[in-house]
Amino acid sequence: MTVEGKKLRDDAARRDAISMHDRSILVEAGAGSGKTAIMAGRIAAMLAEGVTPHSIAAVTFTELAASELQIRVGEFVNGLATGKIPTELRIAFPGGLSETHKVNLAAASAAIDEITCSTIHGFCQRLIKPFPVEADIDPGANVMDRDQADLAFTEIVDTWLHEQLSGNDGGIIAEMVLENPSETVGLIHKIVANLRKRRTVSAPASISLAPHLRAFGRAAEAFSEFIRTAPVVEEETAVFADLFAEMAERTDNIPMAEMPAGMVRLLVSEPHPDLCTKGGTFLAFKKKGKWVQAAKREGFAKIDGERLNTSAGALHAACCTAWQIMIQNAASRVLSDLITQVRSVLHRFRDYKRSAALLDFDDLIFAARDLLRDHDKVRRALAARFSYVLVDEFQDTDPLQTEIFWRLCGDPPVDRVAQDWAGFCVRPGALFLVGDPKQAIYRFRGADVSAYVRARDAFLSQDVDSVLSISTNFRSCSPILAYVNARFEAVLSSEGQPGFTALDPFHAGRSGGPCVVALDVTVADENGKASAEQQRDAEAEAVAEMCARLIGNEMILDRRSGAQRVCRPGDIALLAPTGSDLWRYEEALERHGIPVATQAGKGLFRRQEVQDLIALTRVLADRRDTLALGRFCAARWSG
Repeated sequence: MTVEGKKLRDDAARRDAISMHDRSILVEAGAGSGKTAIMAGRIAAMLAEGVTPHSIAAVTFTELAASELQIRVGEFVNGLATGKIPTELRIAFPGGLSETHKVNLAAASAAIDEITCSTIHGFCQRLIKPFPVEADIDPGANVMDRDQADLAFTEIVDTWLHEQLSGNDGGIIAEMVLENPSETVGLIHKIVANLRKRRTVSAPASISLAPHLRAFGRAAEAFSEFIRTAPVVEEETAVFADLFAEMAERTDNIPMAEMPAGMVRLLVSEPHPDLCTKGGTFLAFKKKGKWVQAAKREGFAKIDGERLNTSAGALHAACCTAWQIMIQNAASRVLSDLITQVRSVLHRFRDYKRSAALLDFDDLIFAARDLLRDHDKVRRALAARFSYVLVDEFQDTDPLQTEIFWRLCGDPPVDRVAQDWAGFCVRPGALFLVGDPKQAIYRFRGADVSAYVRARDAFLSQDVDSVLSISTNFRSCSPILAYVNARFEAVLSSEGQPGFTALDPFHAGRSGGPCVVALDVTVADENGKASAEQQRDAEAEAVAEMCARLIGNEMILDRRSGAQRVCRPGDIALLAPTGSDLWRYEEALERHGIPVATQAGKGLFRRQEVQDLIALTRVLADRRDTLALGRFCAARWSG
């Protein structure tokens, strides 16, 4: 493809991604590489080849992205229908448009709204809605928005918790509440929230704690026995042994350790503080010199002291390890009991939604997966309905969503029934994925880059040419991309990472003028110190001074006209990790006479409209407040 007279390094991959419709493809598109144009271009090219809009589904990450994609497709189709080939699509139509293309595009233009462009949840709703019986849903069920579902779920959890703690048998939860009410309630909410998202999660196997209690007791006894029988005694080591023995006696005296009260007491047990660092971990055993000295005092050789130190160190380590294993197993047992007890909350939430004919977003995903997994006839009908599925931001899908796409767009092996989605063979041309594993940042929402890697491996196992790399970046100039590539290559190429692909620059580096400037800001009082506020103010002033030097002096390239011109205030963007201190920068820029358009950064009471309202209220409350009147009038005059 030629853009502004340049031939791109990834032209072949872009051409295949847009125009090769008989092959299912995974496009690894780097940041700023124009992946939306590729997806929209592929849809437009399919329509030109005669694919009906009704058979195409495009799944995006947000409603806004879905709307933008649909608009982009419409623009491409309308342009092609009039014979104008957009720059992004010229590579797919090197010989221009045929009459057949034009006829197909004219028909597609009239039915462009039949293309399904939606989020994964909207798409799953389309899958299950025609099959309510098979999907086990109410035909008239409404979908709750996320806030409504979260509120209903939280109310059910709170009601359930109140019931549990009001009865005579609160189980492990009641015992934990007695120990720490606030942390326990927070933990319960966290557990049920995770179970709600991951319904297939099961509790760890229940274990007996008695063997671990005995193991720690034996380790502590062995340490004490060593101190009693050693020919030489090192006092600090003897103290350690006594403290471990005291801990063993304390845990051994916990009544009914296998019962809820005993488990909680064991779980909250802490090692003696003299054995631990401030962070709570066991102190390292470093007594070699002391044992050697003790041995010499008793007339023994240095090697005898070293041998005794080695033995004592091993016994100390055995006590530490046994304690940690005992507490870890107590935590596992408590977690197992908690999961078992709170699982009834999910049943109650499910019953509430059924009685009210409601579904939440998670229901849509699970119902669609179950429908495709358990009803092969329905799966084949839906596969015929959505012959072509395109998925954007594929790196942000979770394993369950990935399974939906594979079951919809693939077929099980002919010789056996494939229970694992990765065993399905994706039909040629049925699935088109676009993603960038380097941008997989939504793990907290359930996205799992390992699912992406697994899907990529499944593609490659079917067709080694099915994974394409789009690497030309249109956003940043060459020096920036060189810096990014150098910093991330080693990190993303390490074990457990999805791999690294360098970004190729489309824009060359600027000649002359600063590209990256580091501002060294130092501010200090007579004692050489400065508060955080003083440091922030100094930084804001330094940034404002630099902006003032650039505006009207620095020459930049106007992207629209292609001509050189001086820098304007609107050419500068100020970005910050948080918005809490942006007001400092705004005030500094205003002092230098630089106009500012803010997108964020002011707290409620620092916003201009709130400041105006406060000034007006003060004037109304006290007409003698001339300062507030002047403030209000000045703000209105400047506005």
